[in-house]
Amino acid sequence: MKKFLPLLFALLLFASPYCLAAGDDDNADTGLDTSKRVSTWVQIVMPVYVGLTAVPAVESASEWWSGCYRNFCFGMELVGLRFSSRGSNLEGDLGVRFQLMNFAGPANSNSIMHTASFGIPVRGAVKFLRWGKVFAGVSGDYIVSGTSGIIGEKGRTDASDILSPFRASVEGGISWHGFGLWAGYGLTPAFRGSNARTLSFGLVIGI
Repeated sequence: MKKFLPLLFALLLFASPYCLAAGDDDNADTGLDTSKRVSTWVQIVMPVYVGLTAVPAVESASEWWSGCYRNFCFGMELVGLRFSSRGSNLEGDLGVRFQLMNFAGPANSNSIMHTASFGIPVRGAVKFLRWGKVFAGVSGDYIVSGTSGIIGEKGRTDASDILSPFRASVEGGISWHGFGLWAGYGLTPAFRGSNARTLSFGLVIGI
Protein backbone atom coordinates (compact mmCIF):
# COMPACT_ATOMS: atom_id res chain seq x y z
CA MET A 1 0.00 0.00 0.00
CA LYS A 2 2.82 2.40 0.93
CA LYS A 3 4.46 2.20 -2.49
CA PHE A 4 1.23 3.40 -4.14
CA LEU A 5 0.76 6.45 -1.87
CA PRO A 6 3.09 8.80 -3.85
CA LEU A 7 1.28 7.88 -7.09
CA LEU A 8 -2.12 8.35 -5.44
CA PHE A 9 -1.09 11.71 -4.02
CA ALA A 10 0.17 12.91 -7.42
CA LEU A 11 -3.10 11.86 -9.04
CA LEU A 12 -5.18 13.66 -6.43
CA LEU A 13 -2.96 16.74 -6.66
CA PHE A 14 -3.84 17.15 -10.32
CA ALA A 15 -7.48 16.16 -9.80
CA SER A 16 -8.04 18.79 -7.11
CA PRO A 17 -9.69 21.03 -6.32
CA TYR A 18 -12.77 20.56 -8.53
CA CYS A 19 -14.04 17.55 -10.44
CA LEU A 20 -17.56 18.71 -11.31
CA ALA A 21 -19.81 21.73 -10.84
CA ALA A 22 -23.51 22.42 -11.27
CA GLY A 23 -25.66 25.44 -10.60
CA ASP A 24 -27.90 28.28 -11.68
CA ASP A 25 -28.70 28.65 -15.40
CA ASP A 26 -31.01 31.66 -15.14
CA ASN A 27 -28.54 33.97 -16.87
CA ALA A 28 -27.98 31.81 -19.95
CA ASP A 29 -28.70 34.78 -22.25
CA THR A 30 -26.30 37.20 -20.61
CA GLY A 31 -23.20 35.90 -22.36
CA LEU A 32 -21.45 35.11 -19.06
CA ASP A 33 -18.92 32.33 -19.05
CA THR A 34 -20.68 29.07 -18.06
CA SER A 35 -18.03 27.99 -15.54
CA LYS A 36 -18.47 31.28 -13.68
CA ARG A 37 -22.24 30.94 -13.57
CA VAL A 38 -22.35 27.34 -12.34
CA SER A 39 -19.80 27.85 -9.57
CA THR A 40 -22.13 30.19 -7.74
CA TRP A 41 -24.43 27.45 -6.46
CA VAL A 42 -22.98 24.03 -5.66
CA GLN A 43 -19.65 22.37 -6.48
CA ILE A 44 -18.39 18.84 -6.05
CA VAL A 45 -14.91 19.27 -4.60
CA MET A 46 -12.03 17.00 -3.53
CA PRO A 47 -9.80 18.68 -0.95
CA VAL A 48 -6.57 16.82 -0.12
CA TYR A 49 -4.83 17.12 3.26
CA VAL A 50 -1.19 16.41 4.11
CA GLY A 51 0.19 17.09 7.56
CA LEU A 52 1.48 16.07 10.95
CA THR A 53 -0.60 14.98 13.91
CA ALA A 54 0.85 14.80 17.43
CA VAL A 55 -0.66 13.17 20.52
CA PRO A 56 1.15 13.91 23.81
CA ALA A 57 1.48 10.64 25.73
CA VAL A 58 -0.46 10.72 28.98
CA GLU A 59 2.44 9.70 31.19
CA SER A 60 4.81 12.36 29.80
CA ALA A 61 2.62 15.20 28.56
CA SER A 62 5.00 17.79 30.03
CA GLU A 63 7.68 16.62 27.56
CA TRP A 64 5.55 17.65 24.62
CA TRP A 65 7.68 16.34 21.76
CA SER A 66 9.63 13.42 23.18
CA GLY A 67 6.45 12.17 24.83
CA CYS A 68 4.33 12.35 21.69
CA TYR A 69 2.71 9.84 19.47
CA ARG A 70 3.10 11.55 16.13
CA ASN A 71 2.29 10.72 12.56
CA PHE A 72 2.41 11.83 8.98
CA CYS A 73 -1.20 11.92 7.87
CA PHE A 74 -2.77 11.91 4.44
CA GLY A 75 -6.45 12.46 3.73
CA MET A 76 -8.87 13.47 1.04
CA GLU A 77 -12.57 14.12 0.73
CA LEU A 78 -13.96 11.40 -1.49
CA VAL A 79 -17.14 13.40 -2.01
CA GLY A 80 -17.53 17.01 -1.02
CA LEU A 81 -20.26 19.56 -1.71
CA ARG A 82 -19.63 23.30 -1.59
CA PHE A 83 -22.59 25.66 -1.32
CA SER A 84 -22.42 29.36 -2.13
CA SER A 85 -24.65 32.06 -3.56
CA ARG A 86 -24.12 34.75 -6.15
CA GLY A 87 -22.62 37.94 -4.74
CA SER A 88 -21.97 36.43 -1.30
CA ASN A 89 -18.59 36.05 0.38
CA LEU A 90 -19.81 33.05 2.44
CA GLU A 91 -19.42 29.35 1.59
CA GLY A 92 -20.37 26.06 3.23
CA ASP A 93 -18.74 22.64 2.73
CA LEU A 94 -20.01 19.15 3.56
CA GLY A 95 -17.96 16.10 2.69
CA VAL A 96 -16.90 12.50 3.33
CA ARG A 97 -13.22 12.25 4.24
CA PHE A 98 -10.80 9.33 4.14
CA GLN A 99 -7.57 9.48 6.17
CA LEU A 100 -4.45 7.35 6.48
CA MET A 101 -2.19 7.77 9.52
CA ASN A 102 1.08 6.18 10.64
CA PHE A 103 1.65 6.83 14.34
CA ALA A 104 5.19 6.61 15.71
CA GLY A 105 5.25 6.11 19.47
CA PRO A 106 7.02 8.22 22.10
CA ALA A 107 10.81 8.38 22.05
CA ASN A 108 12.57 5.05 22.75
CA SER A 109 9.31 3.08 22.55
CA ASN A 110 9.84 1.81 18.98
CA SER A 111 6.07 1.40 18.70
CA ILE A 112 4.09 2.20 15.58
CA MET A 113 0.41 2.18 14.56
CA HIS A 114 -1.28 2.31 11.17
CA THR A 115 -4.88 3.49 10.94
CA ALA A 116 -7.48 4.24 8.30
CA SER A 117 -10.60 6.25 9.05
CA PHE A 118 -13.63 7.86 7.44
CA GLY A 119 -15.13 11.13 8.59
CA ILE A 120 -17.67 13.82 7.82
CA PRO A 121 -16.24 17.36 7.86
CA VAL A 122 -18.54 20.40 7.93
CA ARG A 123 -16.95 23.79 7.22
CA GLY A 124 -17.82 27.40 6.68
CA ALA A 125 -15.62 29.88 4.82
CA VAL A 126 -15.42 33.63 4.40
CA LYS A 127 -13.90 34.82 1.13
CA PHE A 128 -11.68 37.90 0.99
CA LEU A 129 -10.29 39.77 -1.98
CA ARG A 130 -10.93 37.46 -4.95
CA TRP A 131 -9.21 34.14 -4.24
CA GLY A 132 -8.57 34.12 -0.49
CA LYS A 133 -10.56 32.27 2.19
CA VAL A 134 -10.59 31.89 5.94
CA PHE A 135 -12.32 28.65 6.93
CA ALA A 136 -13.33 26.78 10.09
CA GLY A 137 -15.36 23.69 10.85
CA VAL A 138 -15.90 20.46 12.77
CA SER A 139 -15.34 16.82 11.83
CA GLY A 140 -16.28 13.40 13.15
CA ASP A 141 -14.00 10.51 12.14
CA TYR A 142 -14.43 6.77 12.71
CA ILE A 143 -11.49 4.35 12.55
CA VAL A 144 -12.31 1.42 10.28
CA SER A 145 -8.92 -0.33 10.33
CA GLY A 146 -5.79 -0.21 12.45
CA THR A 147 -2.75 -2.26 13.51
CA SER A 148 -0.03 -1.70 16.10
CA GLY A 149 3.36 -3.25 16.75
CA ILE A 150 7.03 -2.79 17.54
CA ILE A 151 9.49 -1.71 14.84
CA GLY A 152 11.74 -4.62 13.88
CA GLU A 153 9.53 -7.27 15.45
CA LYS A 154 7.16 -9.56 13.56
CA GLY A 155 3.45 -9.57 14.19
CA ARG A 156 0.81 -6.88 14.58
CA THR A 157 -2.14 -6.47 16.92
CA ASP A 158 -5.45 -4.70 16.46
CA ALA A 159 -5.02 -0.99 17.20
CA SER A 160 -8.71 -0.71 18.10
CA ASP A 161 -7.77 -1.98 21.57
CA ILE A 162 -5.65 1.15 22.03
CA LEU A 163 -7.28 3.91 19.98
CA SER A 164 -10.66 5.49 20.53
CA PRO A 165 -12.86 4.34 17.62
CA PHE A 166 -14.50 7.75 17.18
CA ARG A 167 -12.71 11.10 17.07
CA ALA A 168 -14.33 14.53 16.90
CA SER A 169 -12.23 17.59 16.08
CA VAL A 170 -12.35 21.26 15.17
CA GLU A 171 -10.25 22.69 12.35
CA GLY A 172 -9.56 25.96 10.63
CA GLY A 173 -7.13 27.72 8.35
CA ILE A 174 -6.53 30.07 5.48
CA SER A 175 -6.15 29.42 1.75
CA TRP A 176 -5.32 31.27 -1.46
CA HIS A 177 -6.26 29.98 -4.93
CA GLY A 178 -7.26 26.68 -3.30
CA PHE A 179 -3.91 26.10 -1.53
CA GLY A 180 -3.76 26.70 2.20
CA LEU A 181 -2.62 25.99 5.73
CA TRP A 182 -4.88 24.20 8.22
CA ALA A 183 -4.77 23.20 11.87
CA GLY A 184 -7.01 21.01 14.00
CA TYR A 185 -7.59 20.00 17.61
CA GLY A 186 -9.23 16.82 18.87
CA LEU A 187 -12.34 17.31 20.98
CA THR A 188 -12.33 13.65 22.07
CA PRO A 189 -9.45 11.54 23.48
CA ALA A 190 -7.17 9.80 20.98
CA PHE A 191 -6.64 6.70 23.15
CA ARG A 192 -8.97 4.58 25.22
CA GLY A 193 -8.85 5.39 28.93
CA SER A 194 -6.85 8.61 28.50
CA ASN A 195 -7.43 12.31 28.02
CA ALA A 196 -4.74 12.86 25.36
CA ARG A 197 -5.98 14.93 22.40
CA THR A 198 -4.67 15.20 18.84
CA LEU A 199 -2.98 18.35 17.54
CA SER A 200 -2.79 18.57 13.75
CA PHE A 201 -1.35 21.01 11.24
CA GLY A 202 -0.34 20.90 7.59
CA LEU A 203 -1.27 21.78 4.01
CA VAL A 204 -4.59 21.50 2.21
CA ILE A 205 -5.36 21.63 -1.53
CA GLY A 206 -8.84 22.35 -2.78
CA ILE A 207 -10.40 24.56 -0.07
